[in-house]
Amino acid sequence: LGYRDPNFCVYICTILAYYEERRIKMPKPVVNEQVCKGCELCTVVCPKGIMALSEKINAAGYHPATCTDEAECIGCGFCGQICPDSAIEVYK
Repeated sequence: LGYRDPNFCVYICTILAYYEERRIKMPKPVVNEQVCKGCELCTVVCPKGIMALSEKINAAGYHPATCTDEAECIGCGFCGQICPDSAIEVYK
């Protein structure tokens, strides 16, 4: 199957549609910014390295965690499990 094959476009479009559909259904970590104390434990355990501290400051004076790239999240849930304040939930 080469790029000159008439079925090549159909094949590529099918694959891209599959990945786009999968991306839509990917898990999403949600941080309760008012509860998060910025301990950074989630940033350490995230296997994709997409959890980081926000530049915003919450009402308690902490920099809460945030997900920098939700599309890269694999839904492992490590961030939510390690959070001592239960400030992170991973919606699948």
